[in-house]
Amino acid sequence: MSIILSAEAGGELFSAALRMGGETRQYSAAMPHSRAALPLAQKLLAEAGISLGRCDVFAFGAGPGRFSGLRLACGIAQAFGYAAGRPCAAVDSMAALAEANYGETETRAEAALPAHRGHIYAARCRRKGGRWTGGRPSALGLEEYAPGLRSRHFCGRGFLENPGLLGRKPEAVVAAAFPEPDAAAVAKIAEAMLAAGEICSAAECRPVYARRQIAQTKAMRAAGGGFSSSK
Repeated sequence: MSIILSAEAGGELFSAALRMGGETRQYSAAMPHSRAALPLAQKLLAEAGISLGRCDVFAFGAGPGRFSGLRLACGIAQAFGYAAGRPCAAVDSMAALAEANYGETETRAEAALPAHRGHIYAARCRRKGGRWTGGRPSALGLEEYAPGLRSRHFCGRGFLENPGLLGRKPEAVVAAAFPEPDAAAVAKIAEAMLAAGEICSAAECRPVYARRQIAQTKAMRAAGGGFSSSK
């Protein structure tokens, strides 16, 4: 039985979750994230009657998302990993968004979250081998985004706040249950990553910063820095 403590803070809310024996308990709080992070994690451990040392892995939503939130979630997992001498799992936040909305019911979905300056973070996700994975995330202007030809299912605040993005795709279905990823979904994916050995040391923890692509030229995006269509 694996025990996973996870954190996700890339969106409007901070959430912490503890997954034990296939069951997950989660708490969330509004910003400021930093005030809620440690108390909620400690509350989960106390209620379960376990210490940090009992956890098998510390997972975090690696992004893309809010810069400060990504750093916070990564820092929590990293600090716990160092303290307990345990590994960490950097979970794709777009994959977690797809997991939260679709679980085992779908195998393909596009995920999008708001980014500043009129952009969105977008990725095409696939459920394969028992878990969701995210395509290479991109930071795109609203006018740059185009849904995939094979895509039917969409999720995330990026689509909910910008319904015009899918205006030319009448068959599109946008999930509204979970507008952003949460720690419970992060923990679910981390469990599969742990089983597959796809974990890292605390020292190797890194968030994903998709925003750097905004500064690229059209030629650079065409050469491989734009929206991935492989998923």
